[in-house]
Amino acid sequence: DRDIIVCVEDISERIATENQLVTISQEYVIASESAGIGIWKYDIVNDQLSWDKLMYQLYEVDAATFDCNYSSWRQLVHPDDLESLEQAFHLAIEQLSIFKYEFRVITPNGRIKHINTFAQILPDDNNHPHKVIGVNYDATERCEALLALETSLKKTPNWLAS
Repeated sequence: DRDIIVCVEDISERIATENQLVTISQEYVIASESAGIGIWKYDIVNDQLSWDKLMYQLYEVDAATFDCNYSSWRQLVHPDDLESLEQAFHLAIEQLSIFKYEFRVITPNGRIKHINTFAQILPDDNNHPHKVIGVNYDATERCEALLALETSLKKTPNWLAS
């Protein structure tokens, strides 16, 4: 005589939740890609940077060959913007504040692009900076249009500008 013990658990609620999370994740990716928004994360403690596929497109680097770390990213930032960008970034980290900045990058093919970044500094359980989660988008067209407008206004005779 053998006893057979059967244990049954209804996991339909868990499966429904998992399916809902997959759907939300897919919608999130579609929304960010349609808006041209790249998503990045920076683990402050371990000095690890990670990018979604749109970030690689924004910076015009190959995901297979680009060493996605802070040092490699720094090399893409326009030298004239690097010091002020890093000062603002480190200040946001120290203050656990939202980080907003516009800066230029030089892509591997030499193109200069204007990038807007927005990020949130996340603390650990002891309220120390732990992680940064942010987004970047290409602001080049807007910056070039503003520059063209400024140039045009400088050429406009004073009697037309008023």
